[in-house]
Amino acid sequence: MSTVRPRPVSVCALTLLLAFWGTNVAAADLGRLFHTPAERHALDQPRETVVDHGEPDAAPVSRRIDGLLRSSTGRATIWLDAEPLAPAPLFRLAPYPALELIPQPASQLRLQVGDSWPPSARSADSSLPRLHVQRQRDTLR
Repeated sequence: MSTVRPRPVSVCALTLLLAFWGTNVAAADLGRLFHTPAERHALDQPRETVVDHGEPDAAPVSRRIDGLLRSSTGRATIWLDAEPLAPAPLFRLAPYPALELIPQPASQLRLQVGDSWPPSARSADSSLPRLHVQRQRDTLR
């Protein structure tokens, strides 16, 4: 008659499983164990959310469209004040092959490289900013 002997791998696995069975419950308390009572009190208090509203009377900043690049895959990059940006939040591109930008809040405008795009203060009747476009064309004549 043969006897069944336990395999050493299964014995080790069972031992480790039993050893770490109760440590999961105590792990939450170890996170606060090495803090001082003042630090524990600070951890228990809810955090205050700080909202920065900025300056309400700040003058609008004029943004100059310095460049527009459209790749053959359809991805585009625009340069506003020499800073490369994706056009998605501010503009959408005019249909190919035109290299023009259409501001999201004012779809009747067509902006080109060299134009300035400053949003003015919000009007009382609209939640969208009014746009004023200054064109700078052919200054070298």
